Amino acid sequence: MSFFRTYKKSELKIAHGAEPGEQRWPFVQIGLPTPVYLMQLERDVEEDATIGYEILTADLAELINFSEGRYPPLRLVSVDLLISMPPVSRRTFHALREVWTPPDGGFFRFIVDDQVTLDFNPFQSRFDPATLQCIFKAPPAE
Repeated sequence: MSFFRTYKKSELKIAHGAEPGEQRWPFVQIGLPTPVYLMQLERDVEEDATIGYEILTADLAELINFSEGRYPPLRLVSVDLLISMPPVSRRTFHALREVWTPPDGGFFRFIVDDQVTLDFNPFQSRFDPATLQCIFKAPPAE
């Protein structure tokens, strides 16, 4: 599970920015070095109209569920990836094209917009690349 860490100096100080007792922040900092996904979703509301949504999650299972269409009428349109990669210590933002994972879990492989392959292995386990299965592949760009 991820958590969000916020800072007092980043809170909005304007009176109309929050209800009484409510705090709002212009940004949050992700506290763990896990990949964070920004999923773009859409659903039809009329014959010629759709509504778009953006959901931020660190849960790969949620990305899988949306990619497999388990939450109709919402459709997964694209996914972006926010991740910290060695040797860069700051987070970078990428368009995520593919996600591969082995059947027993524990190791993720991401193919991002610049065709770089990122390997994320939080448990430092060995894996057989032949067992990797694609669980998400972005539609081709139009």
